[in-house]
Amino acid sequence: ANIQSIMASEKQVNILMQLLDEALKEVDQIELKLSSYEEMLQSVKEQMDQISESNHLIHLSNTNNVKLLSEIEFLVNHMDLAKGHIKALQEGDLASSRGIEACTNAADALLQCMNVALRPGHDMLLAIKQQQQRFSDLREHFARRLASHLNNVFVQQ
Repeated sequence: ANIQSIMASEKQVNILMQLLDEALKEVDQIELKLSSYEEMLQSVKEQMDQISESNHLIHLSNTNNVKLLSEIEFLVNHMDLAKGHIKALQEGDLASSRGIEACTNAADALLQCMNVALRPGHDMLLAIKQQQQRFSDLREHFARRLASHLNNVFVQQ
């Protein structure tokens, strides 16, 4: 009976060893799958990090665009002299009350444009320098026209 018991027990040990071998193979397969899933998750994490960085850069770009638009609107609204005012200063009739009123309004508008409080850094922009030069040239041209007109009026009297 001992031999039968040992033989049966050896069979059970062999079966148990086969089951353990199969279990180890399954564990190896599961570890491979887990490793594969971990690589995929790492890839997804890296992609999410890139998307997050891209979103941050897009947000920063949008914020900068809003600020730039605000600066441009400020400059356009405060440093743009209407064509009618320019024409009045260049060619306005200084002998008629209507022409004098147009020139006065234009001179006031020019003065406002020339005295606008620029924000730091605006004076370094080429377009601002050019516009300020145009305003100075226009002021000098109008001053010469006005002086000549007044001189003619006084000479005639």
